[in-house]
Amino acid sequence: MADVIDAASAVVWPKRCMFCGGAMFENSRLTCDRCRDSLPFVNGKVCSKCGRGKSECTCSSATLYYDKAVAPFYFETGVKKCIHALKFRSHTEFADPLGEYMLKAFNEHYNEEAFDFITYVPLHPDDLKLRGYNQSRLLAEYISDKTKIPLKANIINKIYRTQKQSGTSPMERFGNVFGVFETAKGLDLSGMNILLVDDIETTGSTLSECGKMLFLAGAQRVCCLSAAVTKLKKKGRN
Repeated sequence: MADVIDAASAVVWPKRCMFCGGAMFENSRLTCDRCRDSLPFVNGKVCSKCGRGKSECTCSSATLYYDKAVAPFYFETGVKKCIHALKFRSHTEFADPLGEYMLKAFNEHYNEEAFDFITYVPLHPDDLKLRGYNQSRLLAEYISDKTKIPLKANIINKIYRTQKQSGTSPMERFGNVFGVFETAKGLDLSGMNILLVDDIETTGSTLSECGKMLFLAGAQRVCCLSAAVTKLKKKGRN
């Protein structure tokens, strides 16, 4: 009887695809058939440092203070729309299904890692108050719940507000986040392996600056997991 009620509800109040907004008549699905076949997955040979496909890797030109980064998607098309909706339009219901895709990437790339805990990229308190939630924390909570790796909040704090990273050059991005994070006073992470979660990896500047603070507190290894990673323009590419 419950299955019949669920099926009827799906027809009358269909679930919407988080990537295109189209109706889905099976509530158990993460996305519609059209989007499922066209999502910009990070496939093939992947750079073990930045998490991009080998043909997209540019991380050799920068010093990044983390050991490895992984993401299920490139930040394009419906994925970009979905993450913007989560981040800027209060669609917090997208956090868990995005987290499910992140979990698949986690299981593929970090299955041999032993993490002591999960943490996330923080917002400045003023920005957190304005938004009402931290989308990176929501994603981290999902990964923690599914993997049973403890989540630790307030490990990293953002002490200065920064301008938006979008529309800035890679060099400006690194300068924009330099010195804006700190770890909790007296924090000792000696010998610990940490998973750092964020929504989008662009140049890696934010993750790197957070990773630097974790290493300064004694962390042995810092690995990153994001919902999406951008494709960066290289010299000679139009």
